[in-house]
Amino acid sequence: MLSSITSKRLVVGAAICVTALGIFAQQLNSWQRYAPDGSDLNVDLEHPDALIRSAHLARLPRDLLAQPLFKDLLDEDFVFYYEHNADRLGLVGALRRIAYEHELQWPDRLVAEVLDEPAEVALWRDDKGALRHFSLLLRRNPLEKVIEQAASVALKDKQLKLAGTLRVGSDSVNVLSLEYAPRRALLLASRGERLVILSAPGMLIDAQGAIKEAAAAAVSNWLAMDSSSAAFPRQARDTPPVRDGHQVLIGANTLSLGYQHFFPSFEAMRFDFGAQSFSTYVRLAAQQPGQDRPNGAPVWQALPAGAAACALLPVDWHEAGEQLRDDLSGPAGGPQQFDTLVAQADGAAAACWYREGRLATPLFVARLRSEPSAELAAQLGKVFMWSIPKAGGDVAQTRSKEVATWTREAQLAPRAKDDEGAKTKVAFALAKQYVLFSPDARLVERAIAAIELRYPNVHETLPQAARSNALATIHPKALAAMVKREAEQTLRDEPVLAQAITRQLSPRLDKFAKQPAVALVATPPSVAEAAWVPVEWIALQSR
Repeated sequence: MLSSITSKRLVVGAAICVTALGIFAQQLNSWQRYAPDGSDLNVDLEHPDALIRSAHLARLPRDLLAQPLFKDLLDEDFVFYYEHNADRLGLVGALRRIAYEHELQWPDRLVAEVLDEPAEVALWRDDKGALRHFSLLLRRNPLEKVIEQAASVALKDKQLKLAGTLRVGSDSVNVLSLEYAPRRALLLASRGERLVILSAPGMLIDAQGAIKEAAAAAVSNWLAMDSSSAAFPRQARDTPPVRDGHQVLIGANTLSLGYQHFFPSFEAMRFDFGAQSFSTYVRLAAQQPGQDRPNGAPVWQALPAGAAACALLPVDWHEAGEQLRDDLSGPAGGPQQFDTLVAQADGAAAACWYREGRLATPLFVARLRSEPSAELAAQLGKVFMWSIPKAGGDVAQTRSKEVATWTREAQLAPRAKDDEGAKTKVAFALAKQYVLFSPDARLVERAIAAIELRYPNVHETLPQAARSNALATIHPKALAAMVKREAEQTLRDEPVLAQAITRQLSPRLDKFAKQPAVALVATPPSVAEAAWVPVEWIALQSR
């Protein structure tokens, strides 16, 4: 999961190297006006998708590299890339040019000195789901001497422009735009002890060039705080202060790719680390009256052993039913029958990926409160027939005493250009109390065998301490093989990307494959309050 954070190093690197430019925020009177480029980003500044809190932001890449797993996966190239990517170099060049043209005696190590301070980096997803937009909050204290130098210079620069003003208490604060590349600009604002940098003007300014009211309120609130206050108290609630290390928090909506409303009991994941330590936590919502504590044991018993990776899905079936009711109540026989169907779902679900499969063909397993009646089985079959588009033929149904299976031919998305997409057989089954689904019918057949005790299951491979409280399992050797095959086949017609896989991805995956298999285990608290729960990484037997 941390890979989703490390992959955003360009974002953080682009921010940290321009911190010193905040010194101008209170000294400018005759600026060129920023011209809006028409972009208006739909970003809620009060609610970031991920948050980094660091005692020393400049140390974050090397401290991450000190962790055994990431030391093998990232090596020194990660730090080099973080410090020498194009955005960072472009911004450093802009900073040097401004200092040179205005004869400012700023030390070369100014940025590094500024970054050796507490900082908060908030990140938001773009329209493709990547954590691309960010805000950076820093202390301005180390810049006081530089501010005095800048105050004596009449600045009027082609790359620095006035984008607008904010009211912070009784003060009027200038918001500056720094254009550091074609169609690339940052916003900066500074007041008292606070310096704020936004990664794109559209986070604060609409397409007409006006400052957005809600965004202005958020930035003004950050600038009004003292340097010891947390800018995002809701995201960081109940977390210890960051005194000598780093804290990374990722919201459940980001981790679940936007489907967090189906998993309301899972709120966030947190990683605390320094040069010599690493800890993992999950935040679980308050347990509702009469609600059972999550228990993954029943679904682990239905999942075939040999998975590359598995994840427990703490689904709220009532919420899921509300989301799907309008679409699926018709195929299920009407609203009343659909409500009855949803009421039969019980406990958590789970998903597993297997080495011989594809990323697009996982196996899903859920459990019913009791073995399904013939009427319930018929309703579920209708839902399957409605939800899987007809492609290669009609639905084929087989039934035995305790198992009912529906299959339909389908076509997967093409892996590469001029590829029609592989044929597959999508399968849905009821086996005893379990509901099984996969775009790869072989996995459903294997799950049925596991339920009937003809094939080993995941539950049997877990240590006793992990059987009811495991959140996920990871077998690096199998997972690396699956990802490598998928990447090579998908990008085989893209020479540049294919070379990148050979030179960059494959060596990393080879190292990842040598890591031990693990289960992530968390024991839910018995108290009816939301809480951060420690996650233990338990070694599994390698295959």
